[in-house]
Amino acid sequence: MKKYKIHINVLWVNKAIGAIAYDQLRRIDILLCHMVYLQQLMVKIKTIELVEYDKSPGIRQNAMVAVMRYLSYDIEDALVLNKTSVKTFSE
Repeated sequence: MKKYKIHINVLWVNKAIGAIAYDQLRRIDILLCHMVYLQQLMVKIKTIELVEYDKSPGIRQNAMVAVMRYLSYDIEDALVLNKTSVKTFSE
């Protein structure tokens, strides 16, 4: 499995909620942790097997979570999990 470089651009002067633009790898006013390596599917349904969706190279990403701080809500490290998904996966 190939692992690619993680691009991180940080400038702590400008802190605001915004959308990532098309030029995200050239911007300096955002924090960007870009994950680009394949993962195994956690759950497979019959439709995925029928259309061979899991054999496509660019679709294997289990979850993407973005937690941003705004005003007085300060969060340094965060992990957001869906309780039902974790319960179903662990059984």
